[in-house]
Amino acid sequence: MKNNMIAFELLEPQESIPLGYKKITLHMIVDVKMDFIRKAQLVAGGHLTNPPASITNLSMVPHDSVRIMFLVAA
Repeated sequence: MKNNMIAFELLEPQESIPLGYKKITLHMIVDVKMDFIRKAQLVAGGHLTNPPASITNLSMVPHDSVRIMFLVAA
Protein backbone atom coordinates (compact mmCIF):
# COMPACT_ATOMS: atom_id res chain seq x y z
CA MET A 1 0.00 0.00 0.00
CA LYS A 2 2.99 2.31 0.43
CA ASN A 3 3.46 2.40 -3.35
CA ASN A 4 -0.15 3.48 -3.91
CA MET A 5 -0.40 6.04 -1.13
CA ILE A 6 1.99 8.45 -2.88
CA ALA A 7 -0.91 9.30 -5.22
CA PHE A 8 -3.04 10.58 -2.32
CA GLU A 9 -2.65 13.58 -0.06
CA LEU A 10 -4.16 12.75 3.31
CA LEU A 11 -5.37 15.58 5.50
CA GLU A 12 -5.50 15.61 9.26
CA PRO A 13 -9.04 15.55 10.75
CA GLN A 14 -8.86 19.22 11.79
CA GLU A 15 -7.54 20.45 8.40
CA SER A 16 -9.94 22.09 5.96
CA ILE A 17 -10.35 20.91 2.38
CA PRO A 18 -8.45 23.14 -0.11
CA LEU A 19 -10.43 25.07 -2.72
CA GLY A 20 -11.10 23.06 -5.87
CA TYR A 21 -11.03 19.73 -4.02
CA LYS A 22 -13.84 17.52 -2.75
CA LYS A 23 -13.80 15.04 0.12
CA ILE A 24 -14.21 11.43 -0.93
CA THR A 25 -14.06 8.34 1.22
CA LEU A 26 -11.57 5.49 0.96
CA HIS A 27 -12.30 1.94 1.92
CA MET A 28 -10.33 -1.28 1.88
CA ILE A 29 -11.63 -4.40 0.15
CA VAL A 30 -9.97 -7.63 1.33
CA ASP A 31 -10.65 -10.95 -0.37
CA VAL A 32 -9.38 -14.43 0.50
CA LYS A 33 -9.64 -16.88 -2.40
CA MET A 34 -10.41 -20.58 -2.08
CA ASP A 35 -6.70 -21.41 -2.37
CA PHE A 36 -5.96 -18.90 0.48
CA ILE A 37 -4.50 -16.24 -1.81
CA ARG A 38 -5.16 -12.86 -0.24
CA LYS A 39 -6.03 -9.82 -2.34
CA ALA A 40 -6.54 -6.27 -1.06
CA GLN A 41 -7.70 -3.12 -2.85
CA LEU A 42 -7.87 0.45 -1.63
CA VAL A 43 -10.88 1.97 -3.34
CA ALA A 44 -11.78 5.65 -3.52
CA GLY A 45 -15.45 6.62 -3.61
CA GLY A 46 -15.34 7.93 -7.18
CA HIS A 47 -19.13 7.97 -7.36
CA LEU A 48 -19.03 11.04 -5.12
CA THR A 49 -17.34 13.26 -7.74
CA ASN A 50 -18.71 14.71 -10.96
CA PRO A 51 -17.05 13.20 -14.06
CA PRO A 52 -15.34 15.57 -16.51
CA ALA A 53 -17.38 16.30 -19.64
CA SER A 54 -14.63 14.80 -21.84
CA ILE A 55 -15.16 11.23 -20.56
CA THR A 56 -18.93 10.94 -20.28
CA ASN A 57 -19.27 8.78 -23.41
CA LEU A 58 -18.47 5.11 -23.09
CA SER A 59 -17.81 3.29 -26.30
CA MET A 60 -18.16 -0.47 -26.23
CA VAL A 61 -17.50 -2.90 -29.02
CA PRO A 62 -20.02 -5.74 -29.41
CA HIS A 63 -18.61 -9.23 -28.81
CA ASP A 64 -19.70 -10.32 -32.29
CA SER A 65 -17.57 -7.61 -33.91
CA VAL A 66 -14.51 -8.68 -31.93
CA ARG A 67 -15.03 -12.32 -32.90
CA ILE A 68 -15.38 -11.41 -36.58
CA MET A 69 -12.18 -9.35 -36.45
CA PHE A 70 -10.31 -12.23 -34.80
CA LEU A 71 -11.63 -14.54 -37.54
CA VAL A 72 -10.44 -12.13 -40.25
CA ALA A 73 -7.05 -11.76 -38.56
CA ALA A 74 -6.61 -15.52 -38.35
